[in-house]
Amino acid sequence: MKKLSVFLIFFIALNAYLQANQYIPSDVQRVIDIRKNEINKIDEQYCAALERLKRRYTKAGELEYALLVDELIKENKSSMPTSTEITVRADRPKATGIMLKKGQKFSLEPNREDKWGGGGTKKGVLCDYMGYDDRGNTWMRMMFRVGKEEGSPVKLGHLQFAKQDGELTIYAFDALPAGNTGEIRVNITVNPE
Repeated sequence: MKKLSVFLIFFIALNAYLQANQYIPSDVQRVIDIRKNEINKIDEQYCAALERLKRRYTKAGELEYALLVDELIKENKSSMPTSTEITVRADRPKATGIMLKKGQKFSLEPNREDKWGGGGTKKGVLCDYMGYDDRGNTWMRMMFRVGKEEGSPVKLGHLQFAKQDGELTIYAFDALPAGNTGEIRVNITVNPE
């Protein structure tokens, strides 16, 4: 019984550590990516089927039904999240051009293989979007802000809510970014309002 409780405490502590550090095993990440692709394919197939139905009704002269199907297509496309990939350089903030409304949901997924590096004492030492570990994990951490709000750290795939209306900006946390090098690609998914 004692061995079981020690194992359970170890497992709980390990799980909390992995969640705190946003560790996702590569196999799990692959399954997540596969499922996202499957869902996107189903959405595309549904829209393609509706387009075919609309053409069939139009060809048969059933314009009233064609218009109804067209409304379904528009409704489906407007309810689907949009995804965009951008590249964020380490030496300057990236204004994405994506305008968000207060309360609008979005997620950011940095490419975990891309690296960037700070200048000064870390010149030539690269890190991922999580930043350097030796400074409280904040220096060179990928951050975002919406409008003029205070920046927040990017959490892989975590659903965020815009606290105010404004443009989404992504950047490396560094008071003197001019000497930084590298870039990280980020997939931005924005849910409709």
